Amino acid sequence: MKSLRSPNLRKKHRVRTFAKTVTVLFLLAILFGVPIFFSRTTLLRVNTILVQGNSVVDSGAIEGVAQNALSGNYAYLFSKANIFFYPKETLIQNLYSLFPRIEKVQISSNIPHTITISLKEREVKALWCKADTPVKIYFRSVAGS
Repeated sequence: MKSLRSPNLRKKHRVRTFAKTVTVLFLLAILFGVPIFFSRTTLLRVNTILVQGNSVVDSGAIEGVAQNALSGNYAYLFSKANIFFYPKETLIQNLYSLFPRIEKVQISSNIPHTITISLKEREVKALWCKADTPVKIYFRSVAGS
């Protein structure tokens, strides 16, 4: 069966289909490319980690835990070191689990390059040293932990 379309109409249809395809691909590239670009740009990357409120827990160790949490990417695309996308809850949980001396942690972001980790350490009310092991020292806080 012979097509009723003229060659000009077929050509116009091909051009329109090609233009629509290019437009959709361009919009998809923008939709995914712009967020990926802004997540990886150095303008919004965390460069400084400030630690406040600690007296016994080492600031360097806390900064190391924070740097470890900020390394890597989400789904191989979005940087974890971005000031808007950093893993705040994961960092808080890591600090609580690695440093039992910490009673309370608050993390705030100071745009464009700094996060501040504010700590409250447990107040020691008692110190207990076990006689049979010279290295084991236990601290007791007000809450009994």
